Amino acid sequence: MRFFDAEPGGKASIPALCRFMEEAAHGQTESLGISIGQVRASQRMWVLTRFALRVVALPRLGDEVLVQTWASDRTSGIRAYRDFRILDRAGKLVADAASLWLLLDLKTRRPVHLPESVLALREPERVGLEAVDAETSLPPETVSCEDHFKVRWGDLDENGHANNLRYIEWIVETVPPSVRPGCELTELNVQFVNEVLPGETVHSVSGEIGAGRYAHSLTVAEGRTAGIARTTWRLAQSSSPPAASA
Repeated sequence: MRFFDAEPGGKASIPALCRFMEEAAHGQTESLGISIGQVRASQRMWVLTRFALRVVALPRLGDEVLVQTWASDRTSGIRAYRDFRILDRAGKLVADAASLWLLLDLKTRRPVHLPESVLALREPERVGLEAVDAETSLPPETVSCEDHFKVRWGDLDENGHANNLRYIEWIVETVPPSVRPGCELTELNVQFVNEVLPGETVHSVSGEIGAGRYAHSLTVAEGRTAGIARTTWRLAQSSSPPAASA
């Protein structure tokens, strides 16, 4: 793990873990000719709609990790599932994740049926994260923490809208400051609702819904929902309990 992948304390940041998985997925899909850039040639666009992450133990600065990814056999029709596993050098599980993708027509912005070249990639192994298919979450009823983020050029991906990792960064940034120093994320469940475009401002809010559990929402102009999420946090090893959030 590199210096810029770590957060205060020397452990991997959640966006860094997600970036490892994004890079692994891009490498595999590019080798198969179905990456985001490659499908644009046929006027198609991959979009991530759901992502569920489960963290067992965060790696530390200098640790080596192995990222595995594959297309799940749940893939069918218009729904493409991709699973992930991150292992340490000893082969122990660091984190796993499940994701749900749609292939959209660039002109209509509507899902199209997956081609046989994608369906043929399905593997029988699953990580067992049913949260990726959970019912639609609700935004927080009360706000514990909030912030605003202007979408910059550097936030954009090949499709010209904010990268999925930016949504995750905006989400974890609004966990109350009293929680972050002493706790680690164990679960993240994100629903990507609408794209966010350059120049827009994202309003990110969170609200406590239980011990160590938070609801999150991302909205842009006129209250349009960009994303909804749930996070779960545990006391980090050798840390004192966090102060109660406001």
